Formats: sequence, C-alpha cells, structure tokens
Amino acid sequence: MVFYGLSLLVIQVLLGMLRAVAARDRSLIRQGVSDDEVTAMLRQAAPGIGFYVLVIVFAILAPKVAAFGYLAIAVITVMRARGDEHGPRRPAQRAADEPA
Repeated sequence: MVFYGLSLLVIQVLLGMLRAVAARDRSLIRQGVSDDEVTAMLRQAAPGIGFYVLVIVFAILAPKVAAFGYLAIAVITVMRARGDEHGPRRPAQRAADEPA
C-alpha cells in the first residue's frame, strides 16, 4: 500500500511540474487556451498532493483505511476530469487542427 501511494505521489508531482513548465512557456500550449484554463489546470493538481501524503500516512497506520483513501482519490480524479465538450472530432477536423 505504501509503495502504491508513493508511486502515485511521484506521478502527481511530476505531472504538476510538467503543468508548471507549460504554464510558464506558453509556446508549449495549444493556441486558443485561455489564461483561466491554464490557472484551472494548475489548481487542479495542488490539493491532490496533500491528499496523497495523507493517505500514505494512513497506509502505514491503517492499511484498510488507506485502501478507501486510494479509492476516493480515483473517484475524485475521474469526477474532475474534463470530457469532450464538443463531442468527438472528425478526422477532417483533426487534420485542420494539426500544424503543417
């Protein structure tokens, strides 16, 4: 349980760092992405890291409780994920969006 939590924590930290680099260097982000979307992307990762640390502590003290903590993390992550707002893109739309 502890190894699983540490693996998830490392992944979350690395993704947070990746998001921070992308927010600093706007050339890494697709044109048309607003500042509000970038800010929301950065805020999305912040509370998760603390929750991972908390669940890892529970994994040491009470592994069964930690299992429910990991389940809660998974459910929250799925609920916060952005879906396709405009439906699936057609192949012609993808080709038009890709740089030449």
